[in-house]
Amino acid sequence: MVSVPSYNAVTNDYSRNYDVFYRSISETHYNRLMETGDIPPKKETSITQNFSYSSGYQEKHGGMTVEIKTKPGTLRVLEQIGVKNNSASIIDDLYPNMKQTFPGWEKMGRVQFKQEKRQITINLGKGSGLEIFNKRIKQINVKQGDIQHEKNK
Repeated sequence: MVSVPSYNAVTNDYSRNYDVFYRSISETHYNRLMETGDIPPKKETSITQNFSYSSGYQEKHGGMTVEIKTKPGTLRVLEQIGVKNNSASIIDDLYPNMKQTFPGWEKMGRVQFKQEKRQITINLGKGSGLEIFNKRIKQINVKQGDIQHEKNK
């Protein structure tokens, strides 16, 4: 019998000293990210741990996909302040005790977990959720797009 690790085990191998997330962004937001080291807020400031999903968004809407390496345990920190946007098989299995979203979740310092297709997207919002994530960024790499660059924080 062969054992295959779960997706989260692969993307959050805590022995490697970082968590990995992906985000597709415009060139303008990319330039700001490289200048400040922080993800700029947008109407929906979302991240995912699924490269294929993020790069598919980039292919459809343009821009580039960046890989964001954060301090280990970042996903756990986000889970602690997370609310579920929807009920679906994967999100309900992963987060059976996570509260449902509510009006004002962002102003209350929450982040929103949402199952889209067969993966989880995390909406960081524009406030404290995004601030928490930005403080945990260690390194940013362009994974897909026209610009090849790496930035350590």
